[in-house]
Amino acid sequence: MKFSYFLLGMAILFFSVLFIQTDLLNLKIHNEGEIVNVEIVDIPRSCPGKGKWYMKVKYHDKIFKKRIPKGFCETHALGNVIQVHYLAGVDKVILLDEGFRGELMATGVFMLVALYLIYLSLTHNRKIIKPLQKIYTKS
Repeated sequence: MKFSYFLLGMAILFFSVLFIQTDLLNLKIHNEGEIVNVEIVDIPRSCPGKGKWYMKVKYHDKIFKKRIPKGFCETHALGNVIQVHYLAGVDKVILLDEGFRGELMATGVFMLVALYLIYLSLTHNRKIIKPLQKIYTKS
């Protein structure tokens, strides 16, 4: 049972590290990037419900594919110019009102839970802790 805590903690930690990289990139684009005008070159006619909808925007002859929220299609059209956060050298843009800080905090919480599970598994597993205690008490 304790070893399953360790495996679960390591799995959560692994995926949290993957997700936090994306979240930190979004934060970097938001903080260090500039606000630029982009032209919508492709957008669905409607985007109702919980589907994943994407549009394509153009900035300096470069096309970016951007996921859009529900209802965005009804308020924007092909050829419209919108403002986004852009950081040179990064193949991603962020909408001005895009909320990603909640995702960053959730990923941080998952990392803390993973570390706690790993700690729990190590402190309650005598086979791992006893040899470590002997090593550290000799010095």
